[in-house]
Amino acid sequence: MEDGYFSIGFLFNLGSSCEESSNVYFGFEAGIDFLAVDDFCVSLKELVTVEQ
Repeated sequence: MEDGYFSIGFLFNLGSSCEESSNVYFGFEAGIDFLAVDDFCVSLKELVTVEQ
């Protein structure tokens, strides 16, 4: 956390325990202004929400 920003990183494992190799990852890192945390959370929710 520095100068009104903080850094956050996400790493997702796309494999399953039944597979020989479950080490399939993707991720991202973001620097977020404290004033934009609400917008970031809404955007992140839209990114990871799967429509049924």
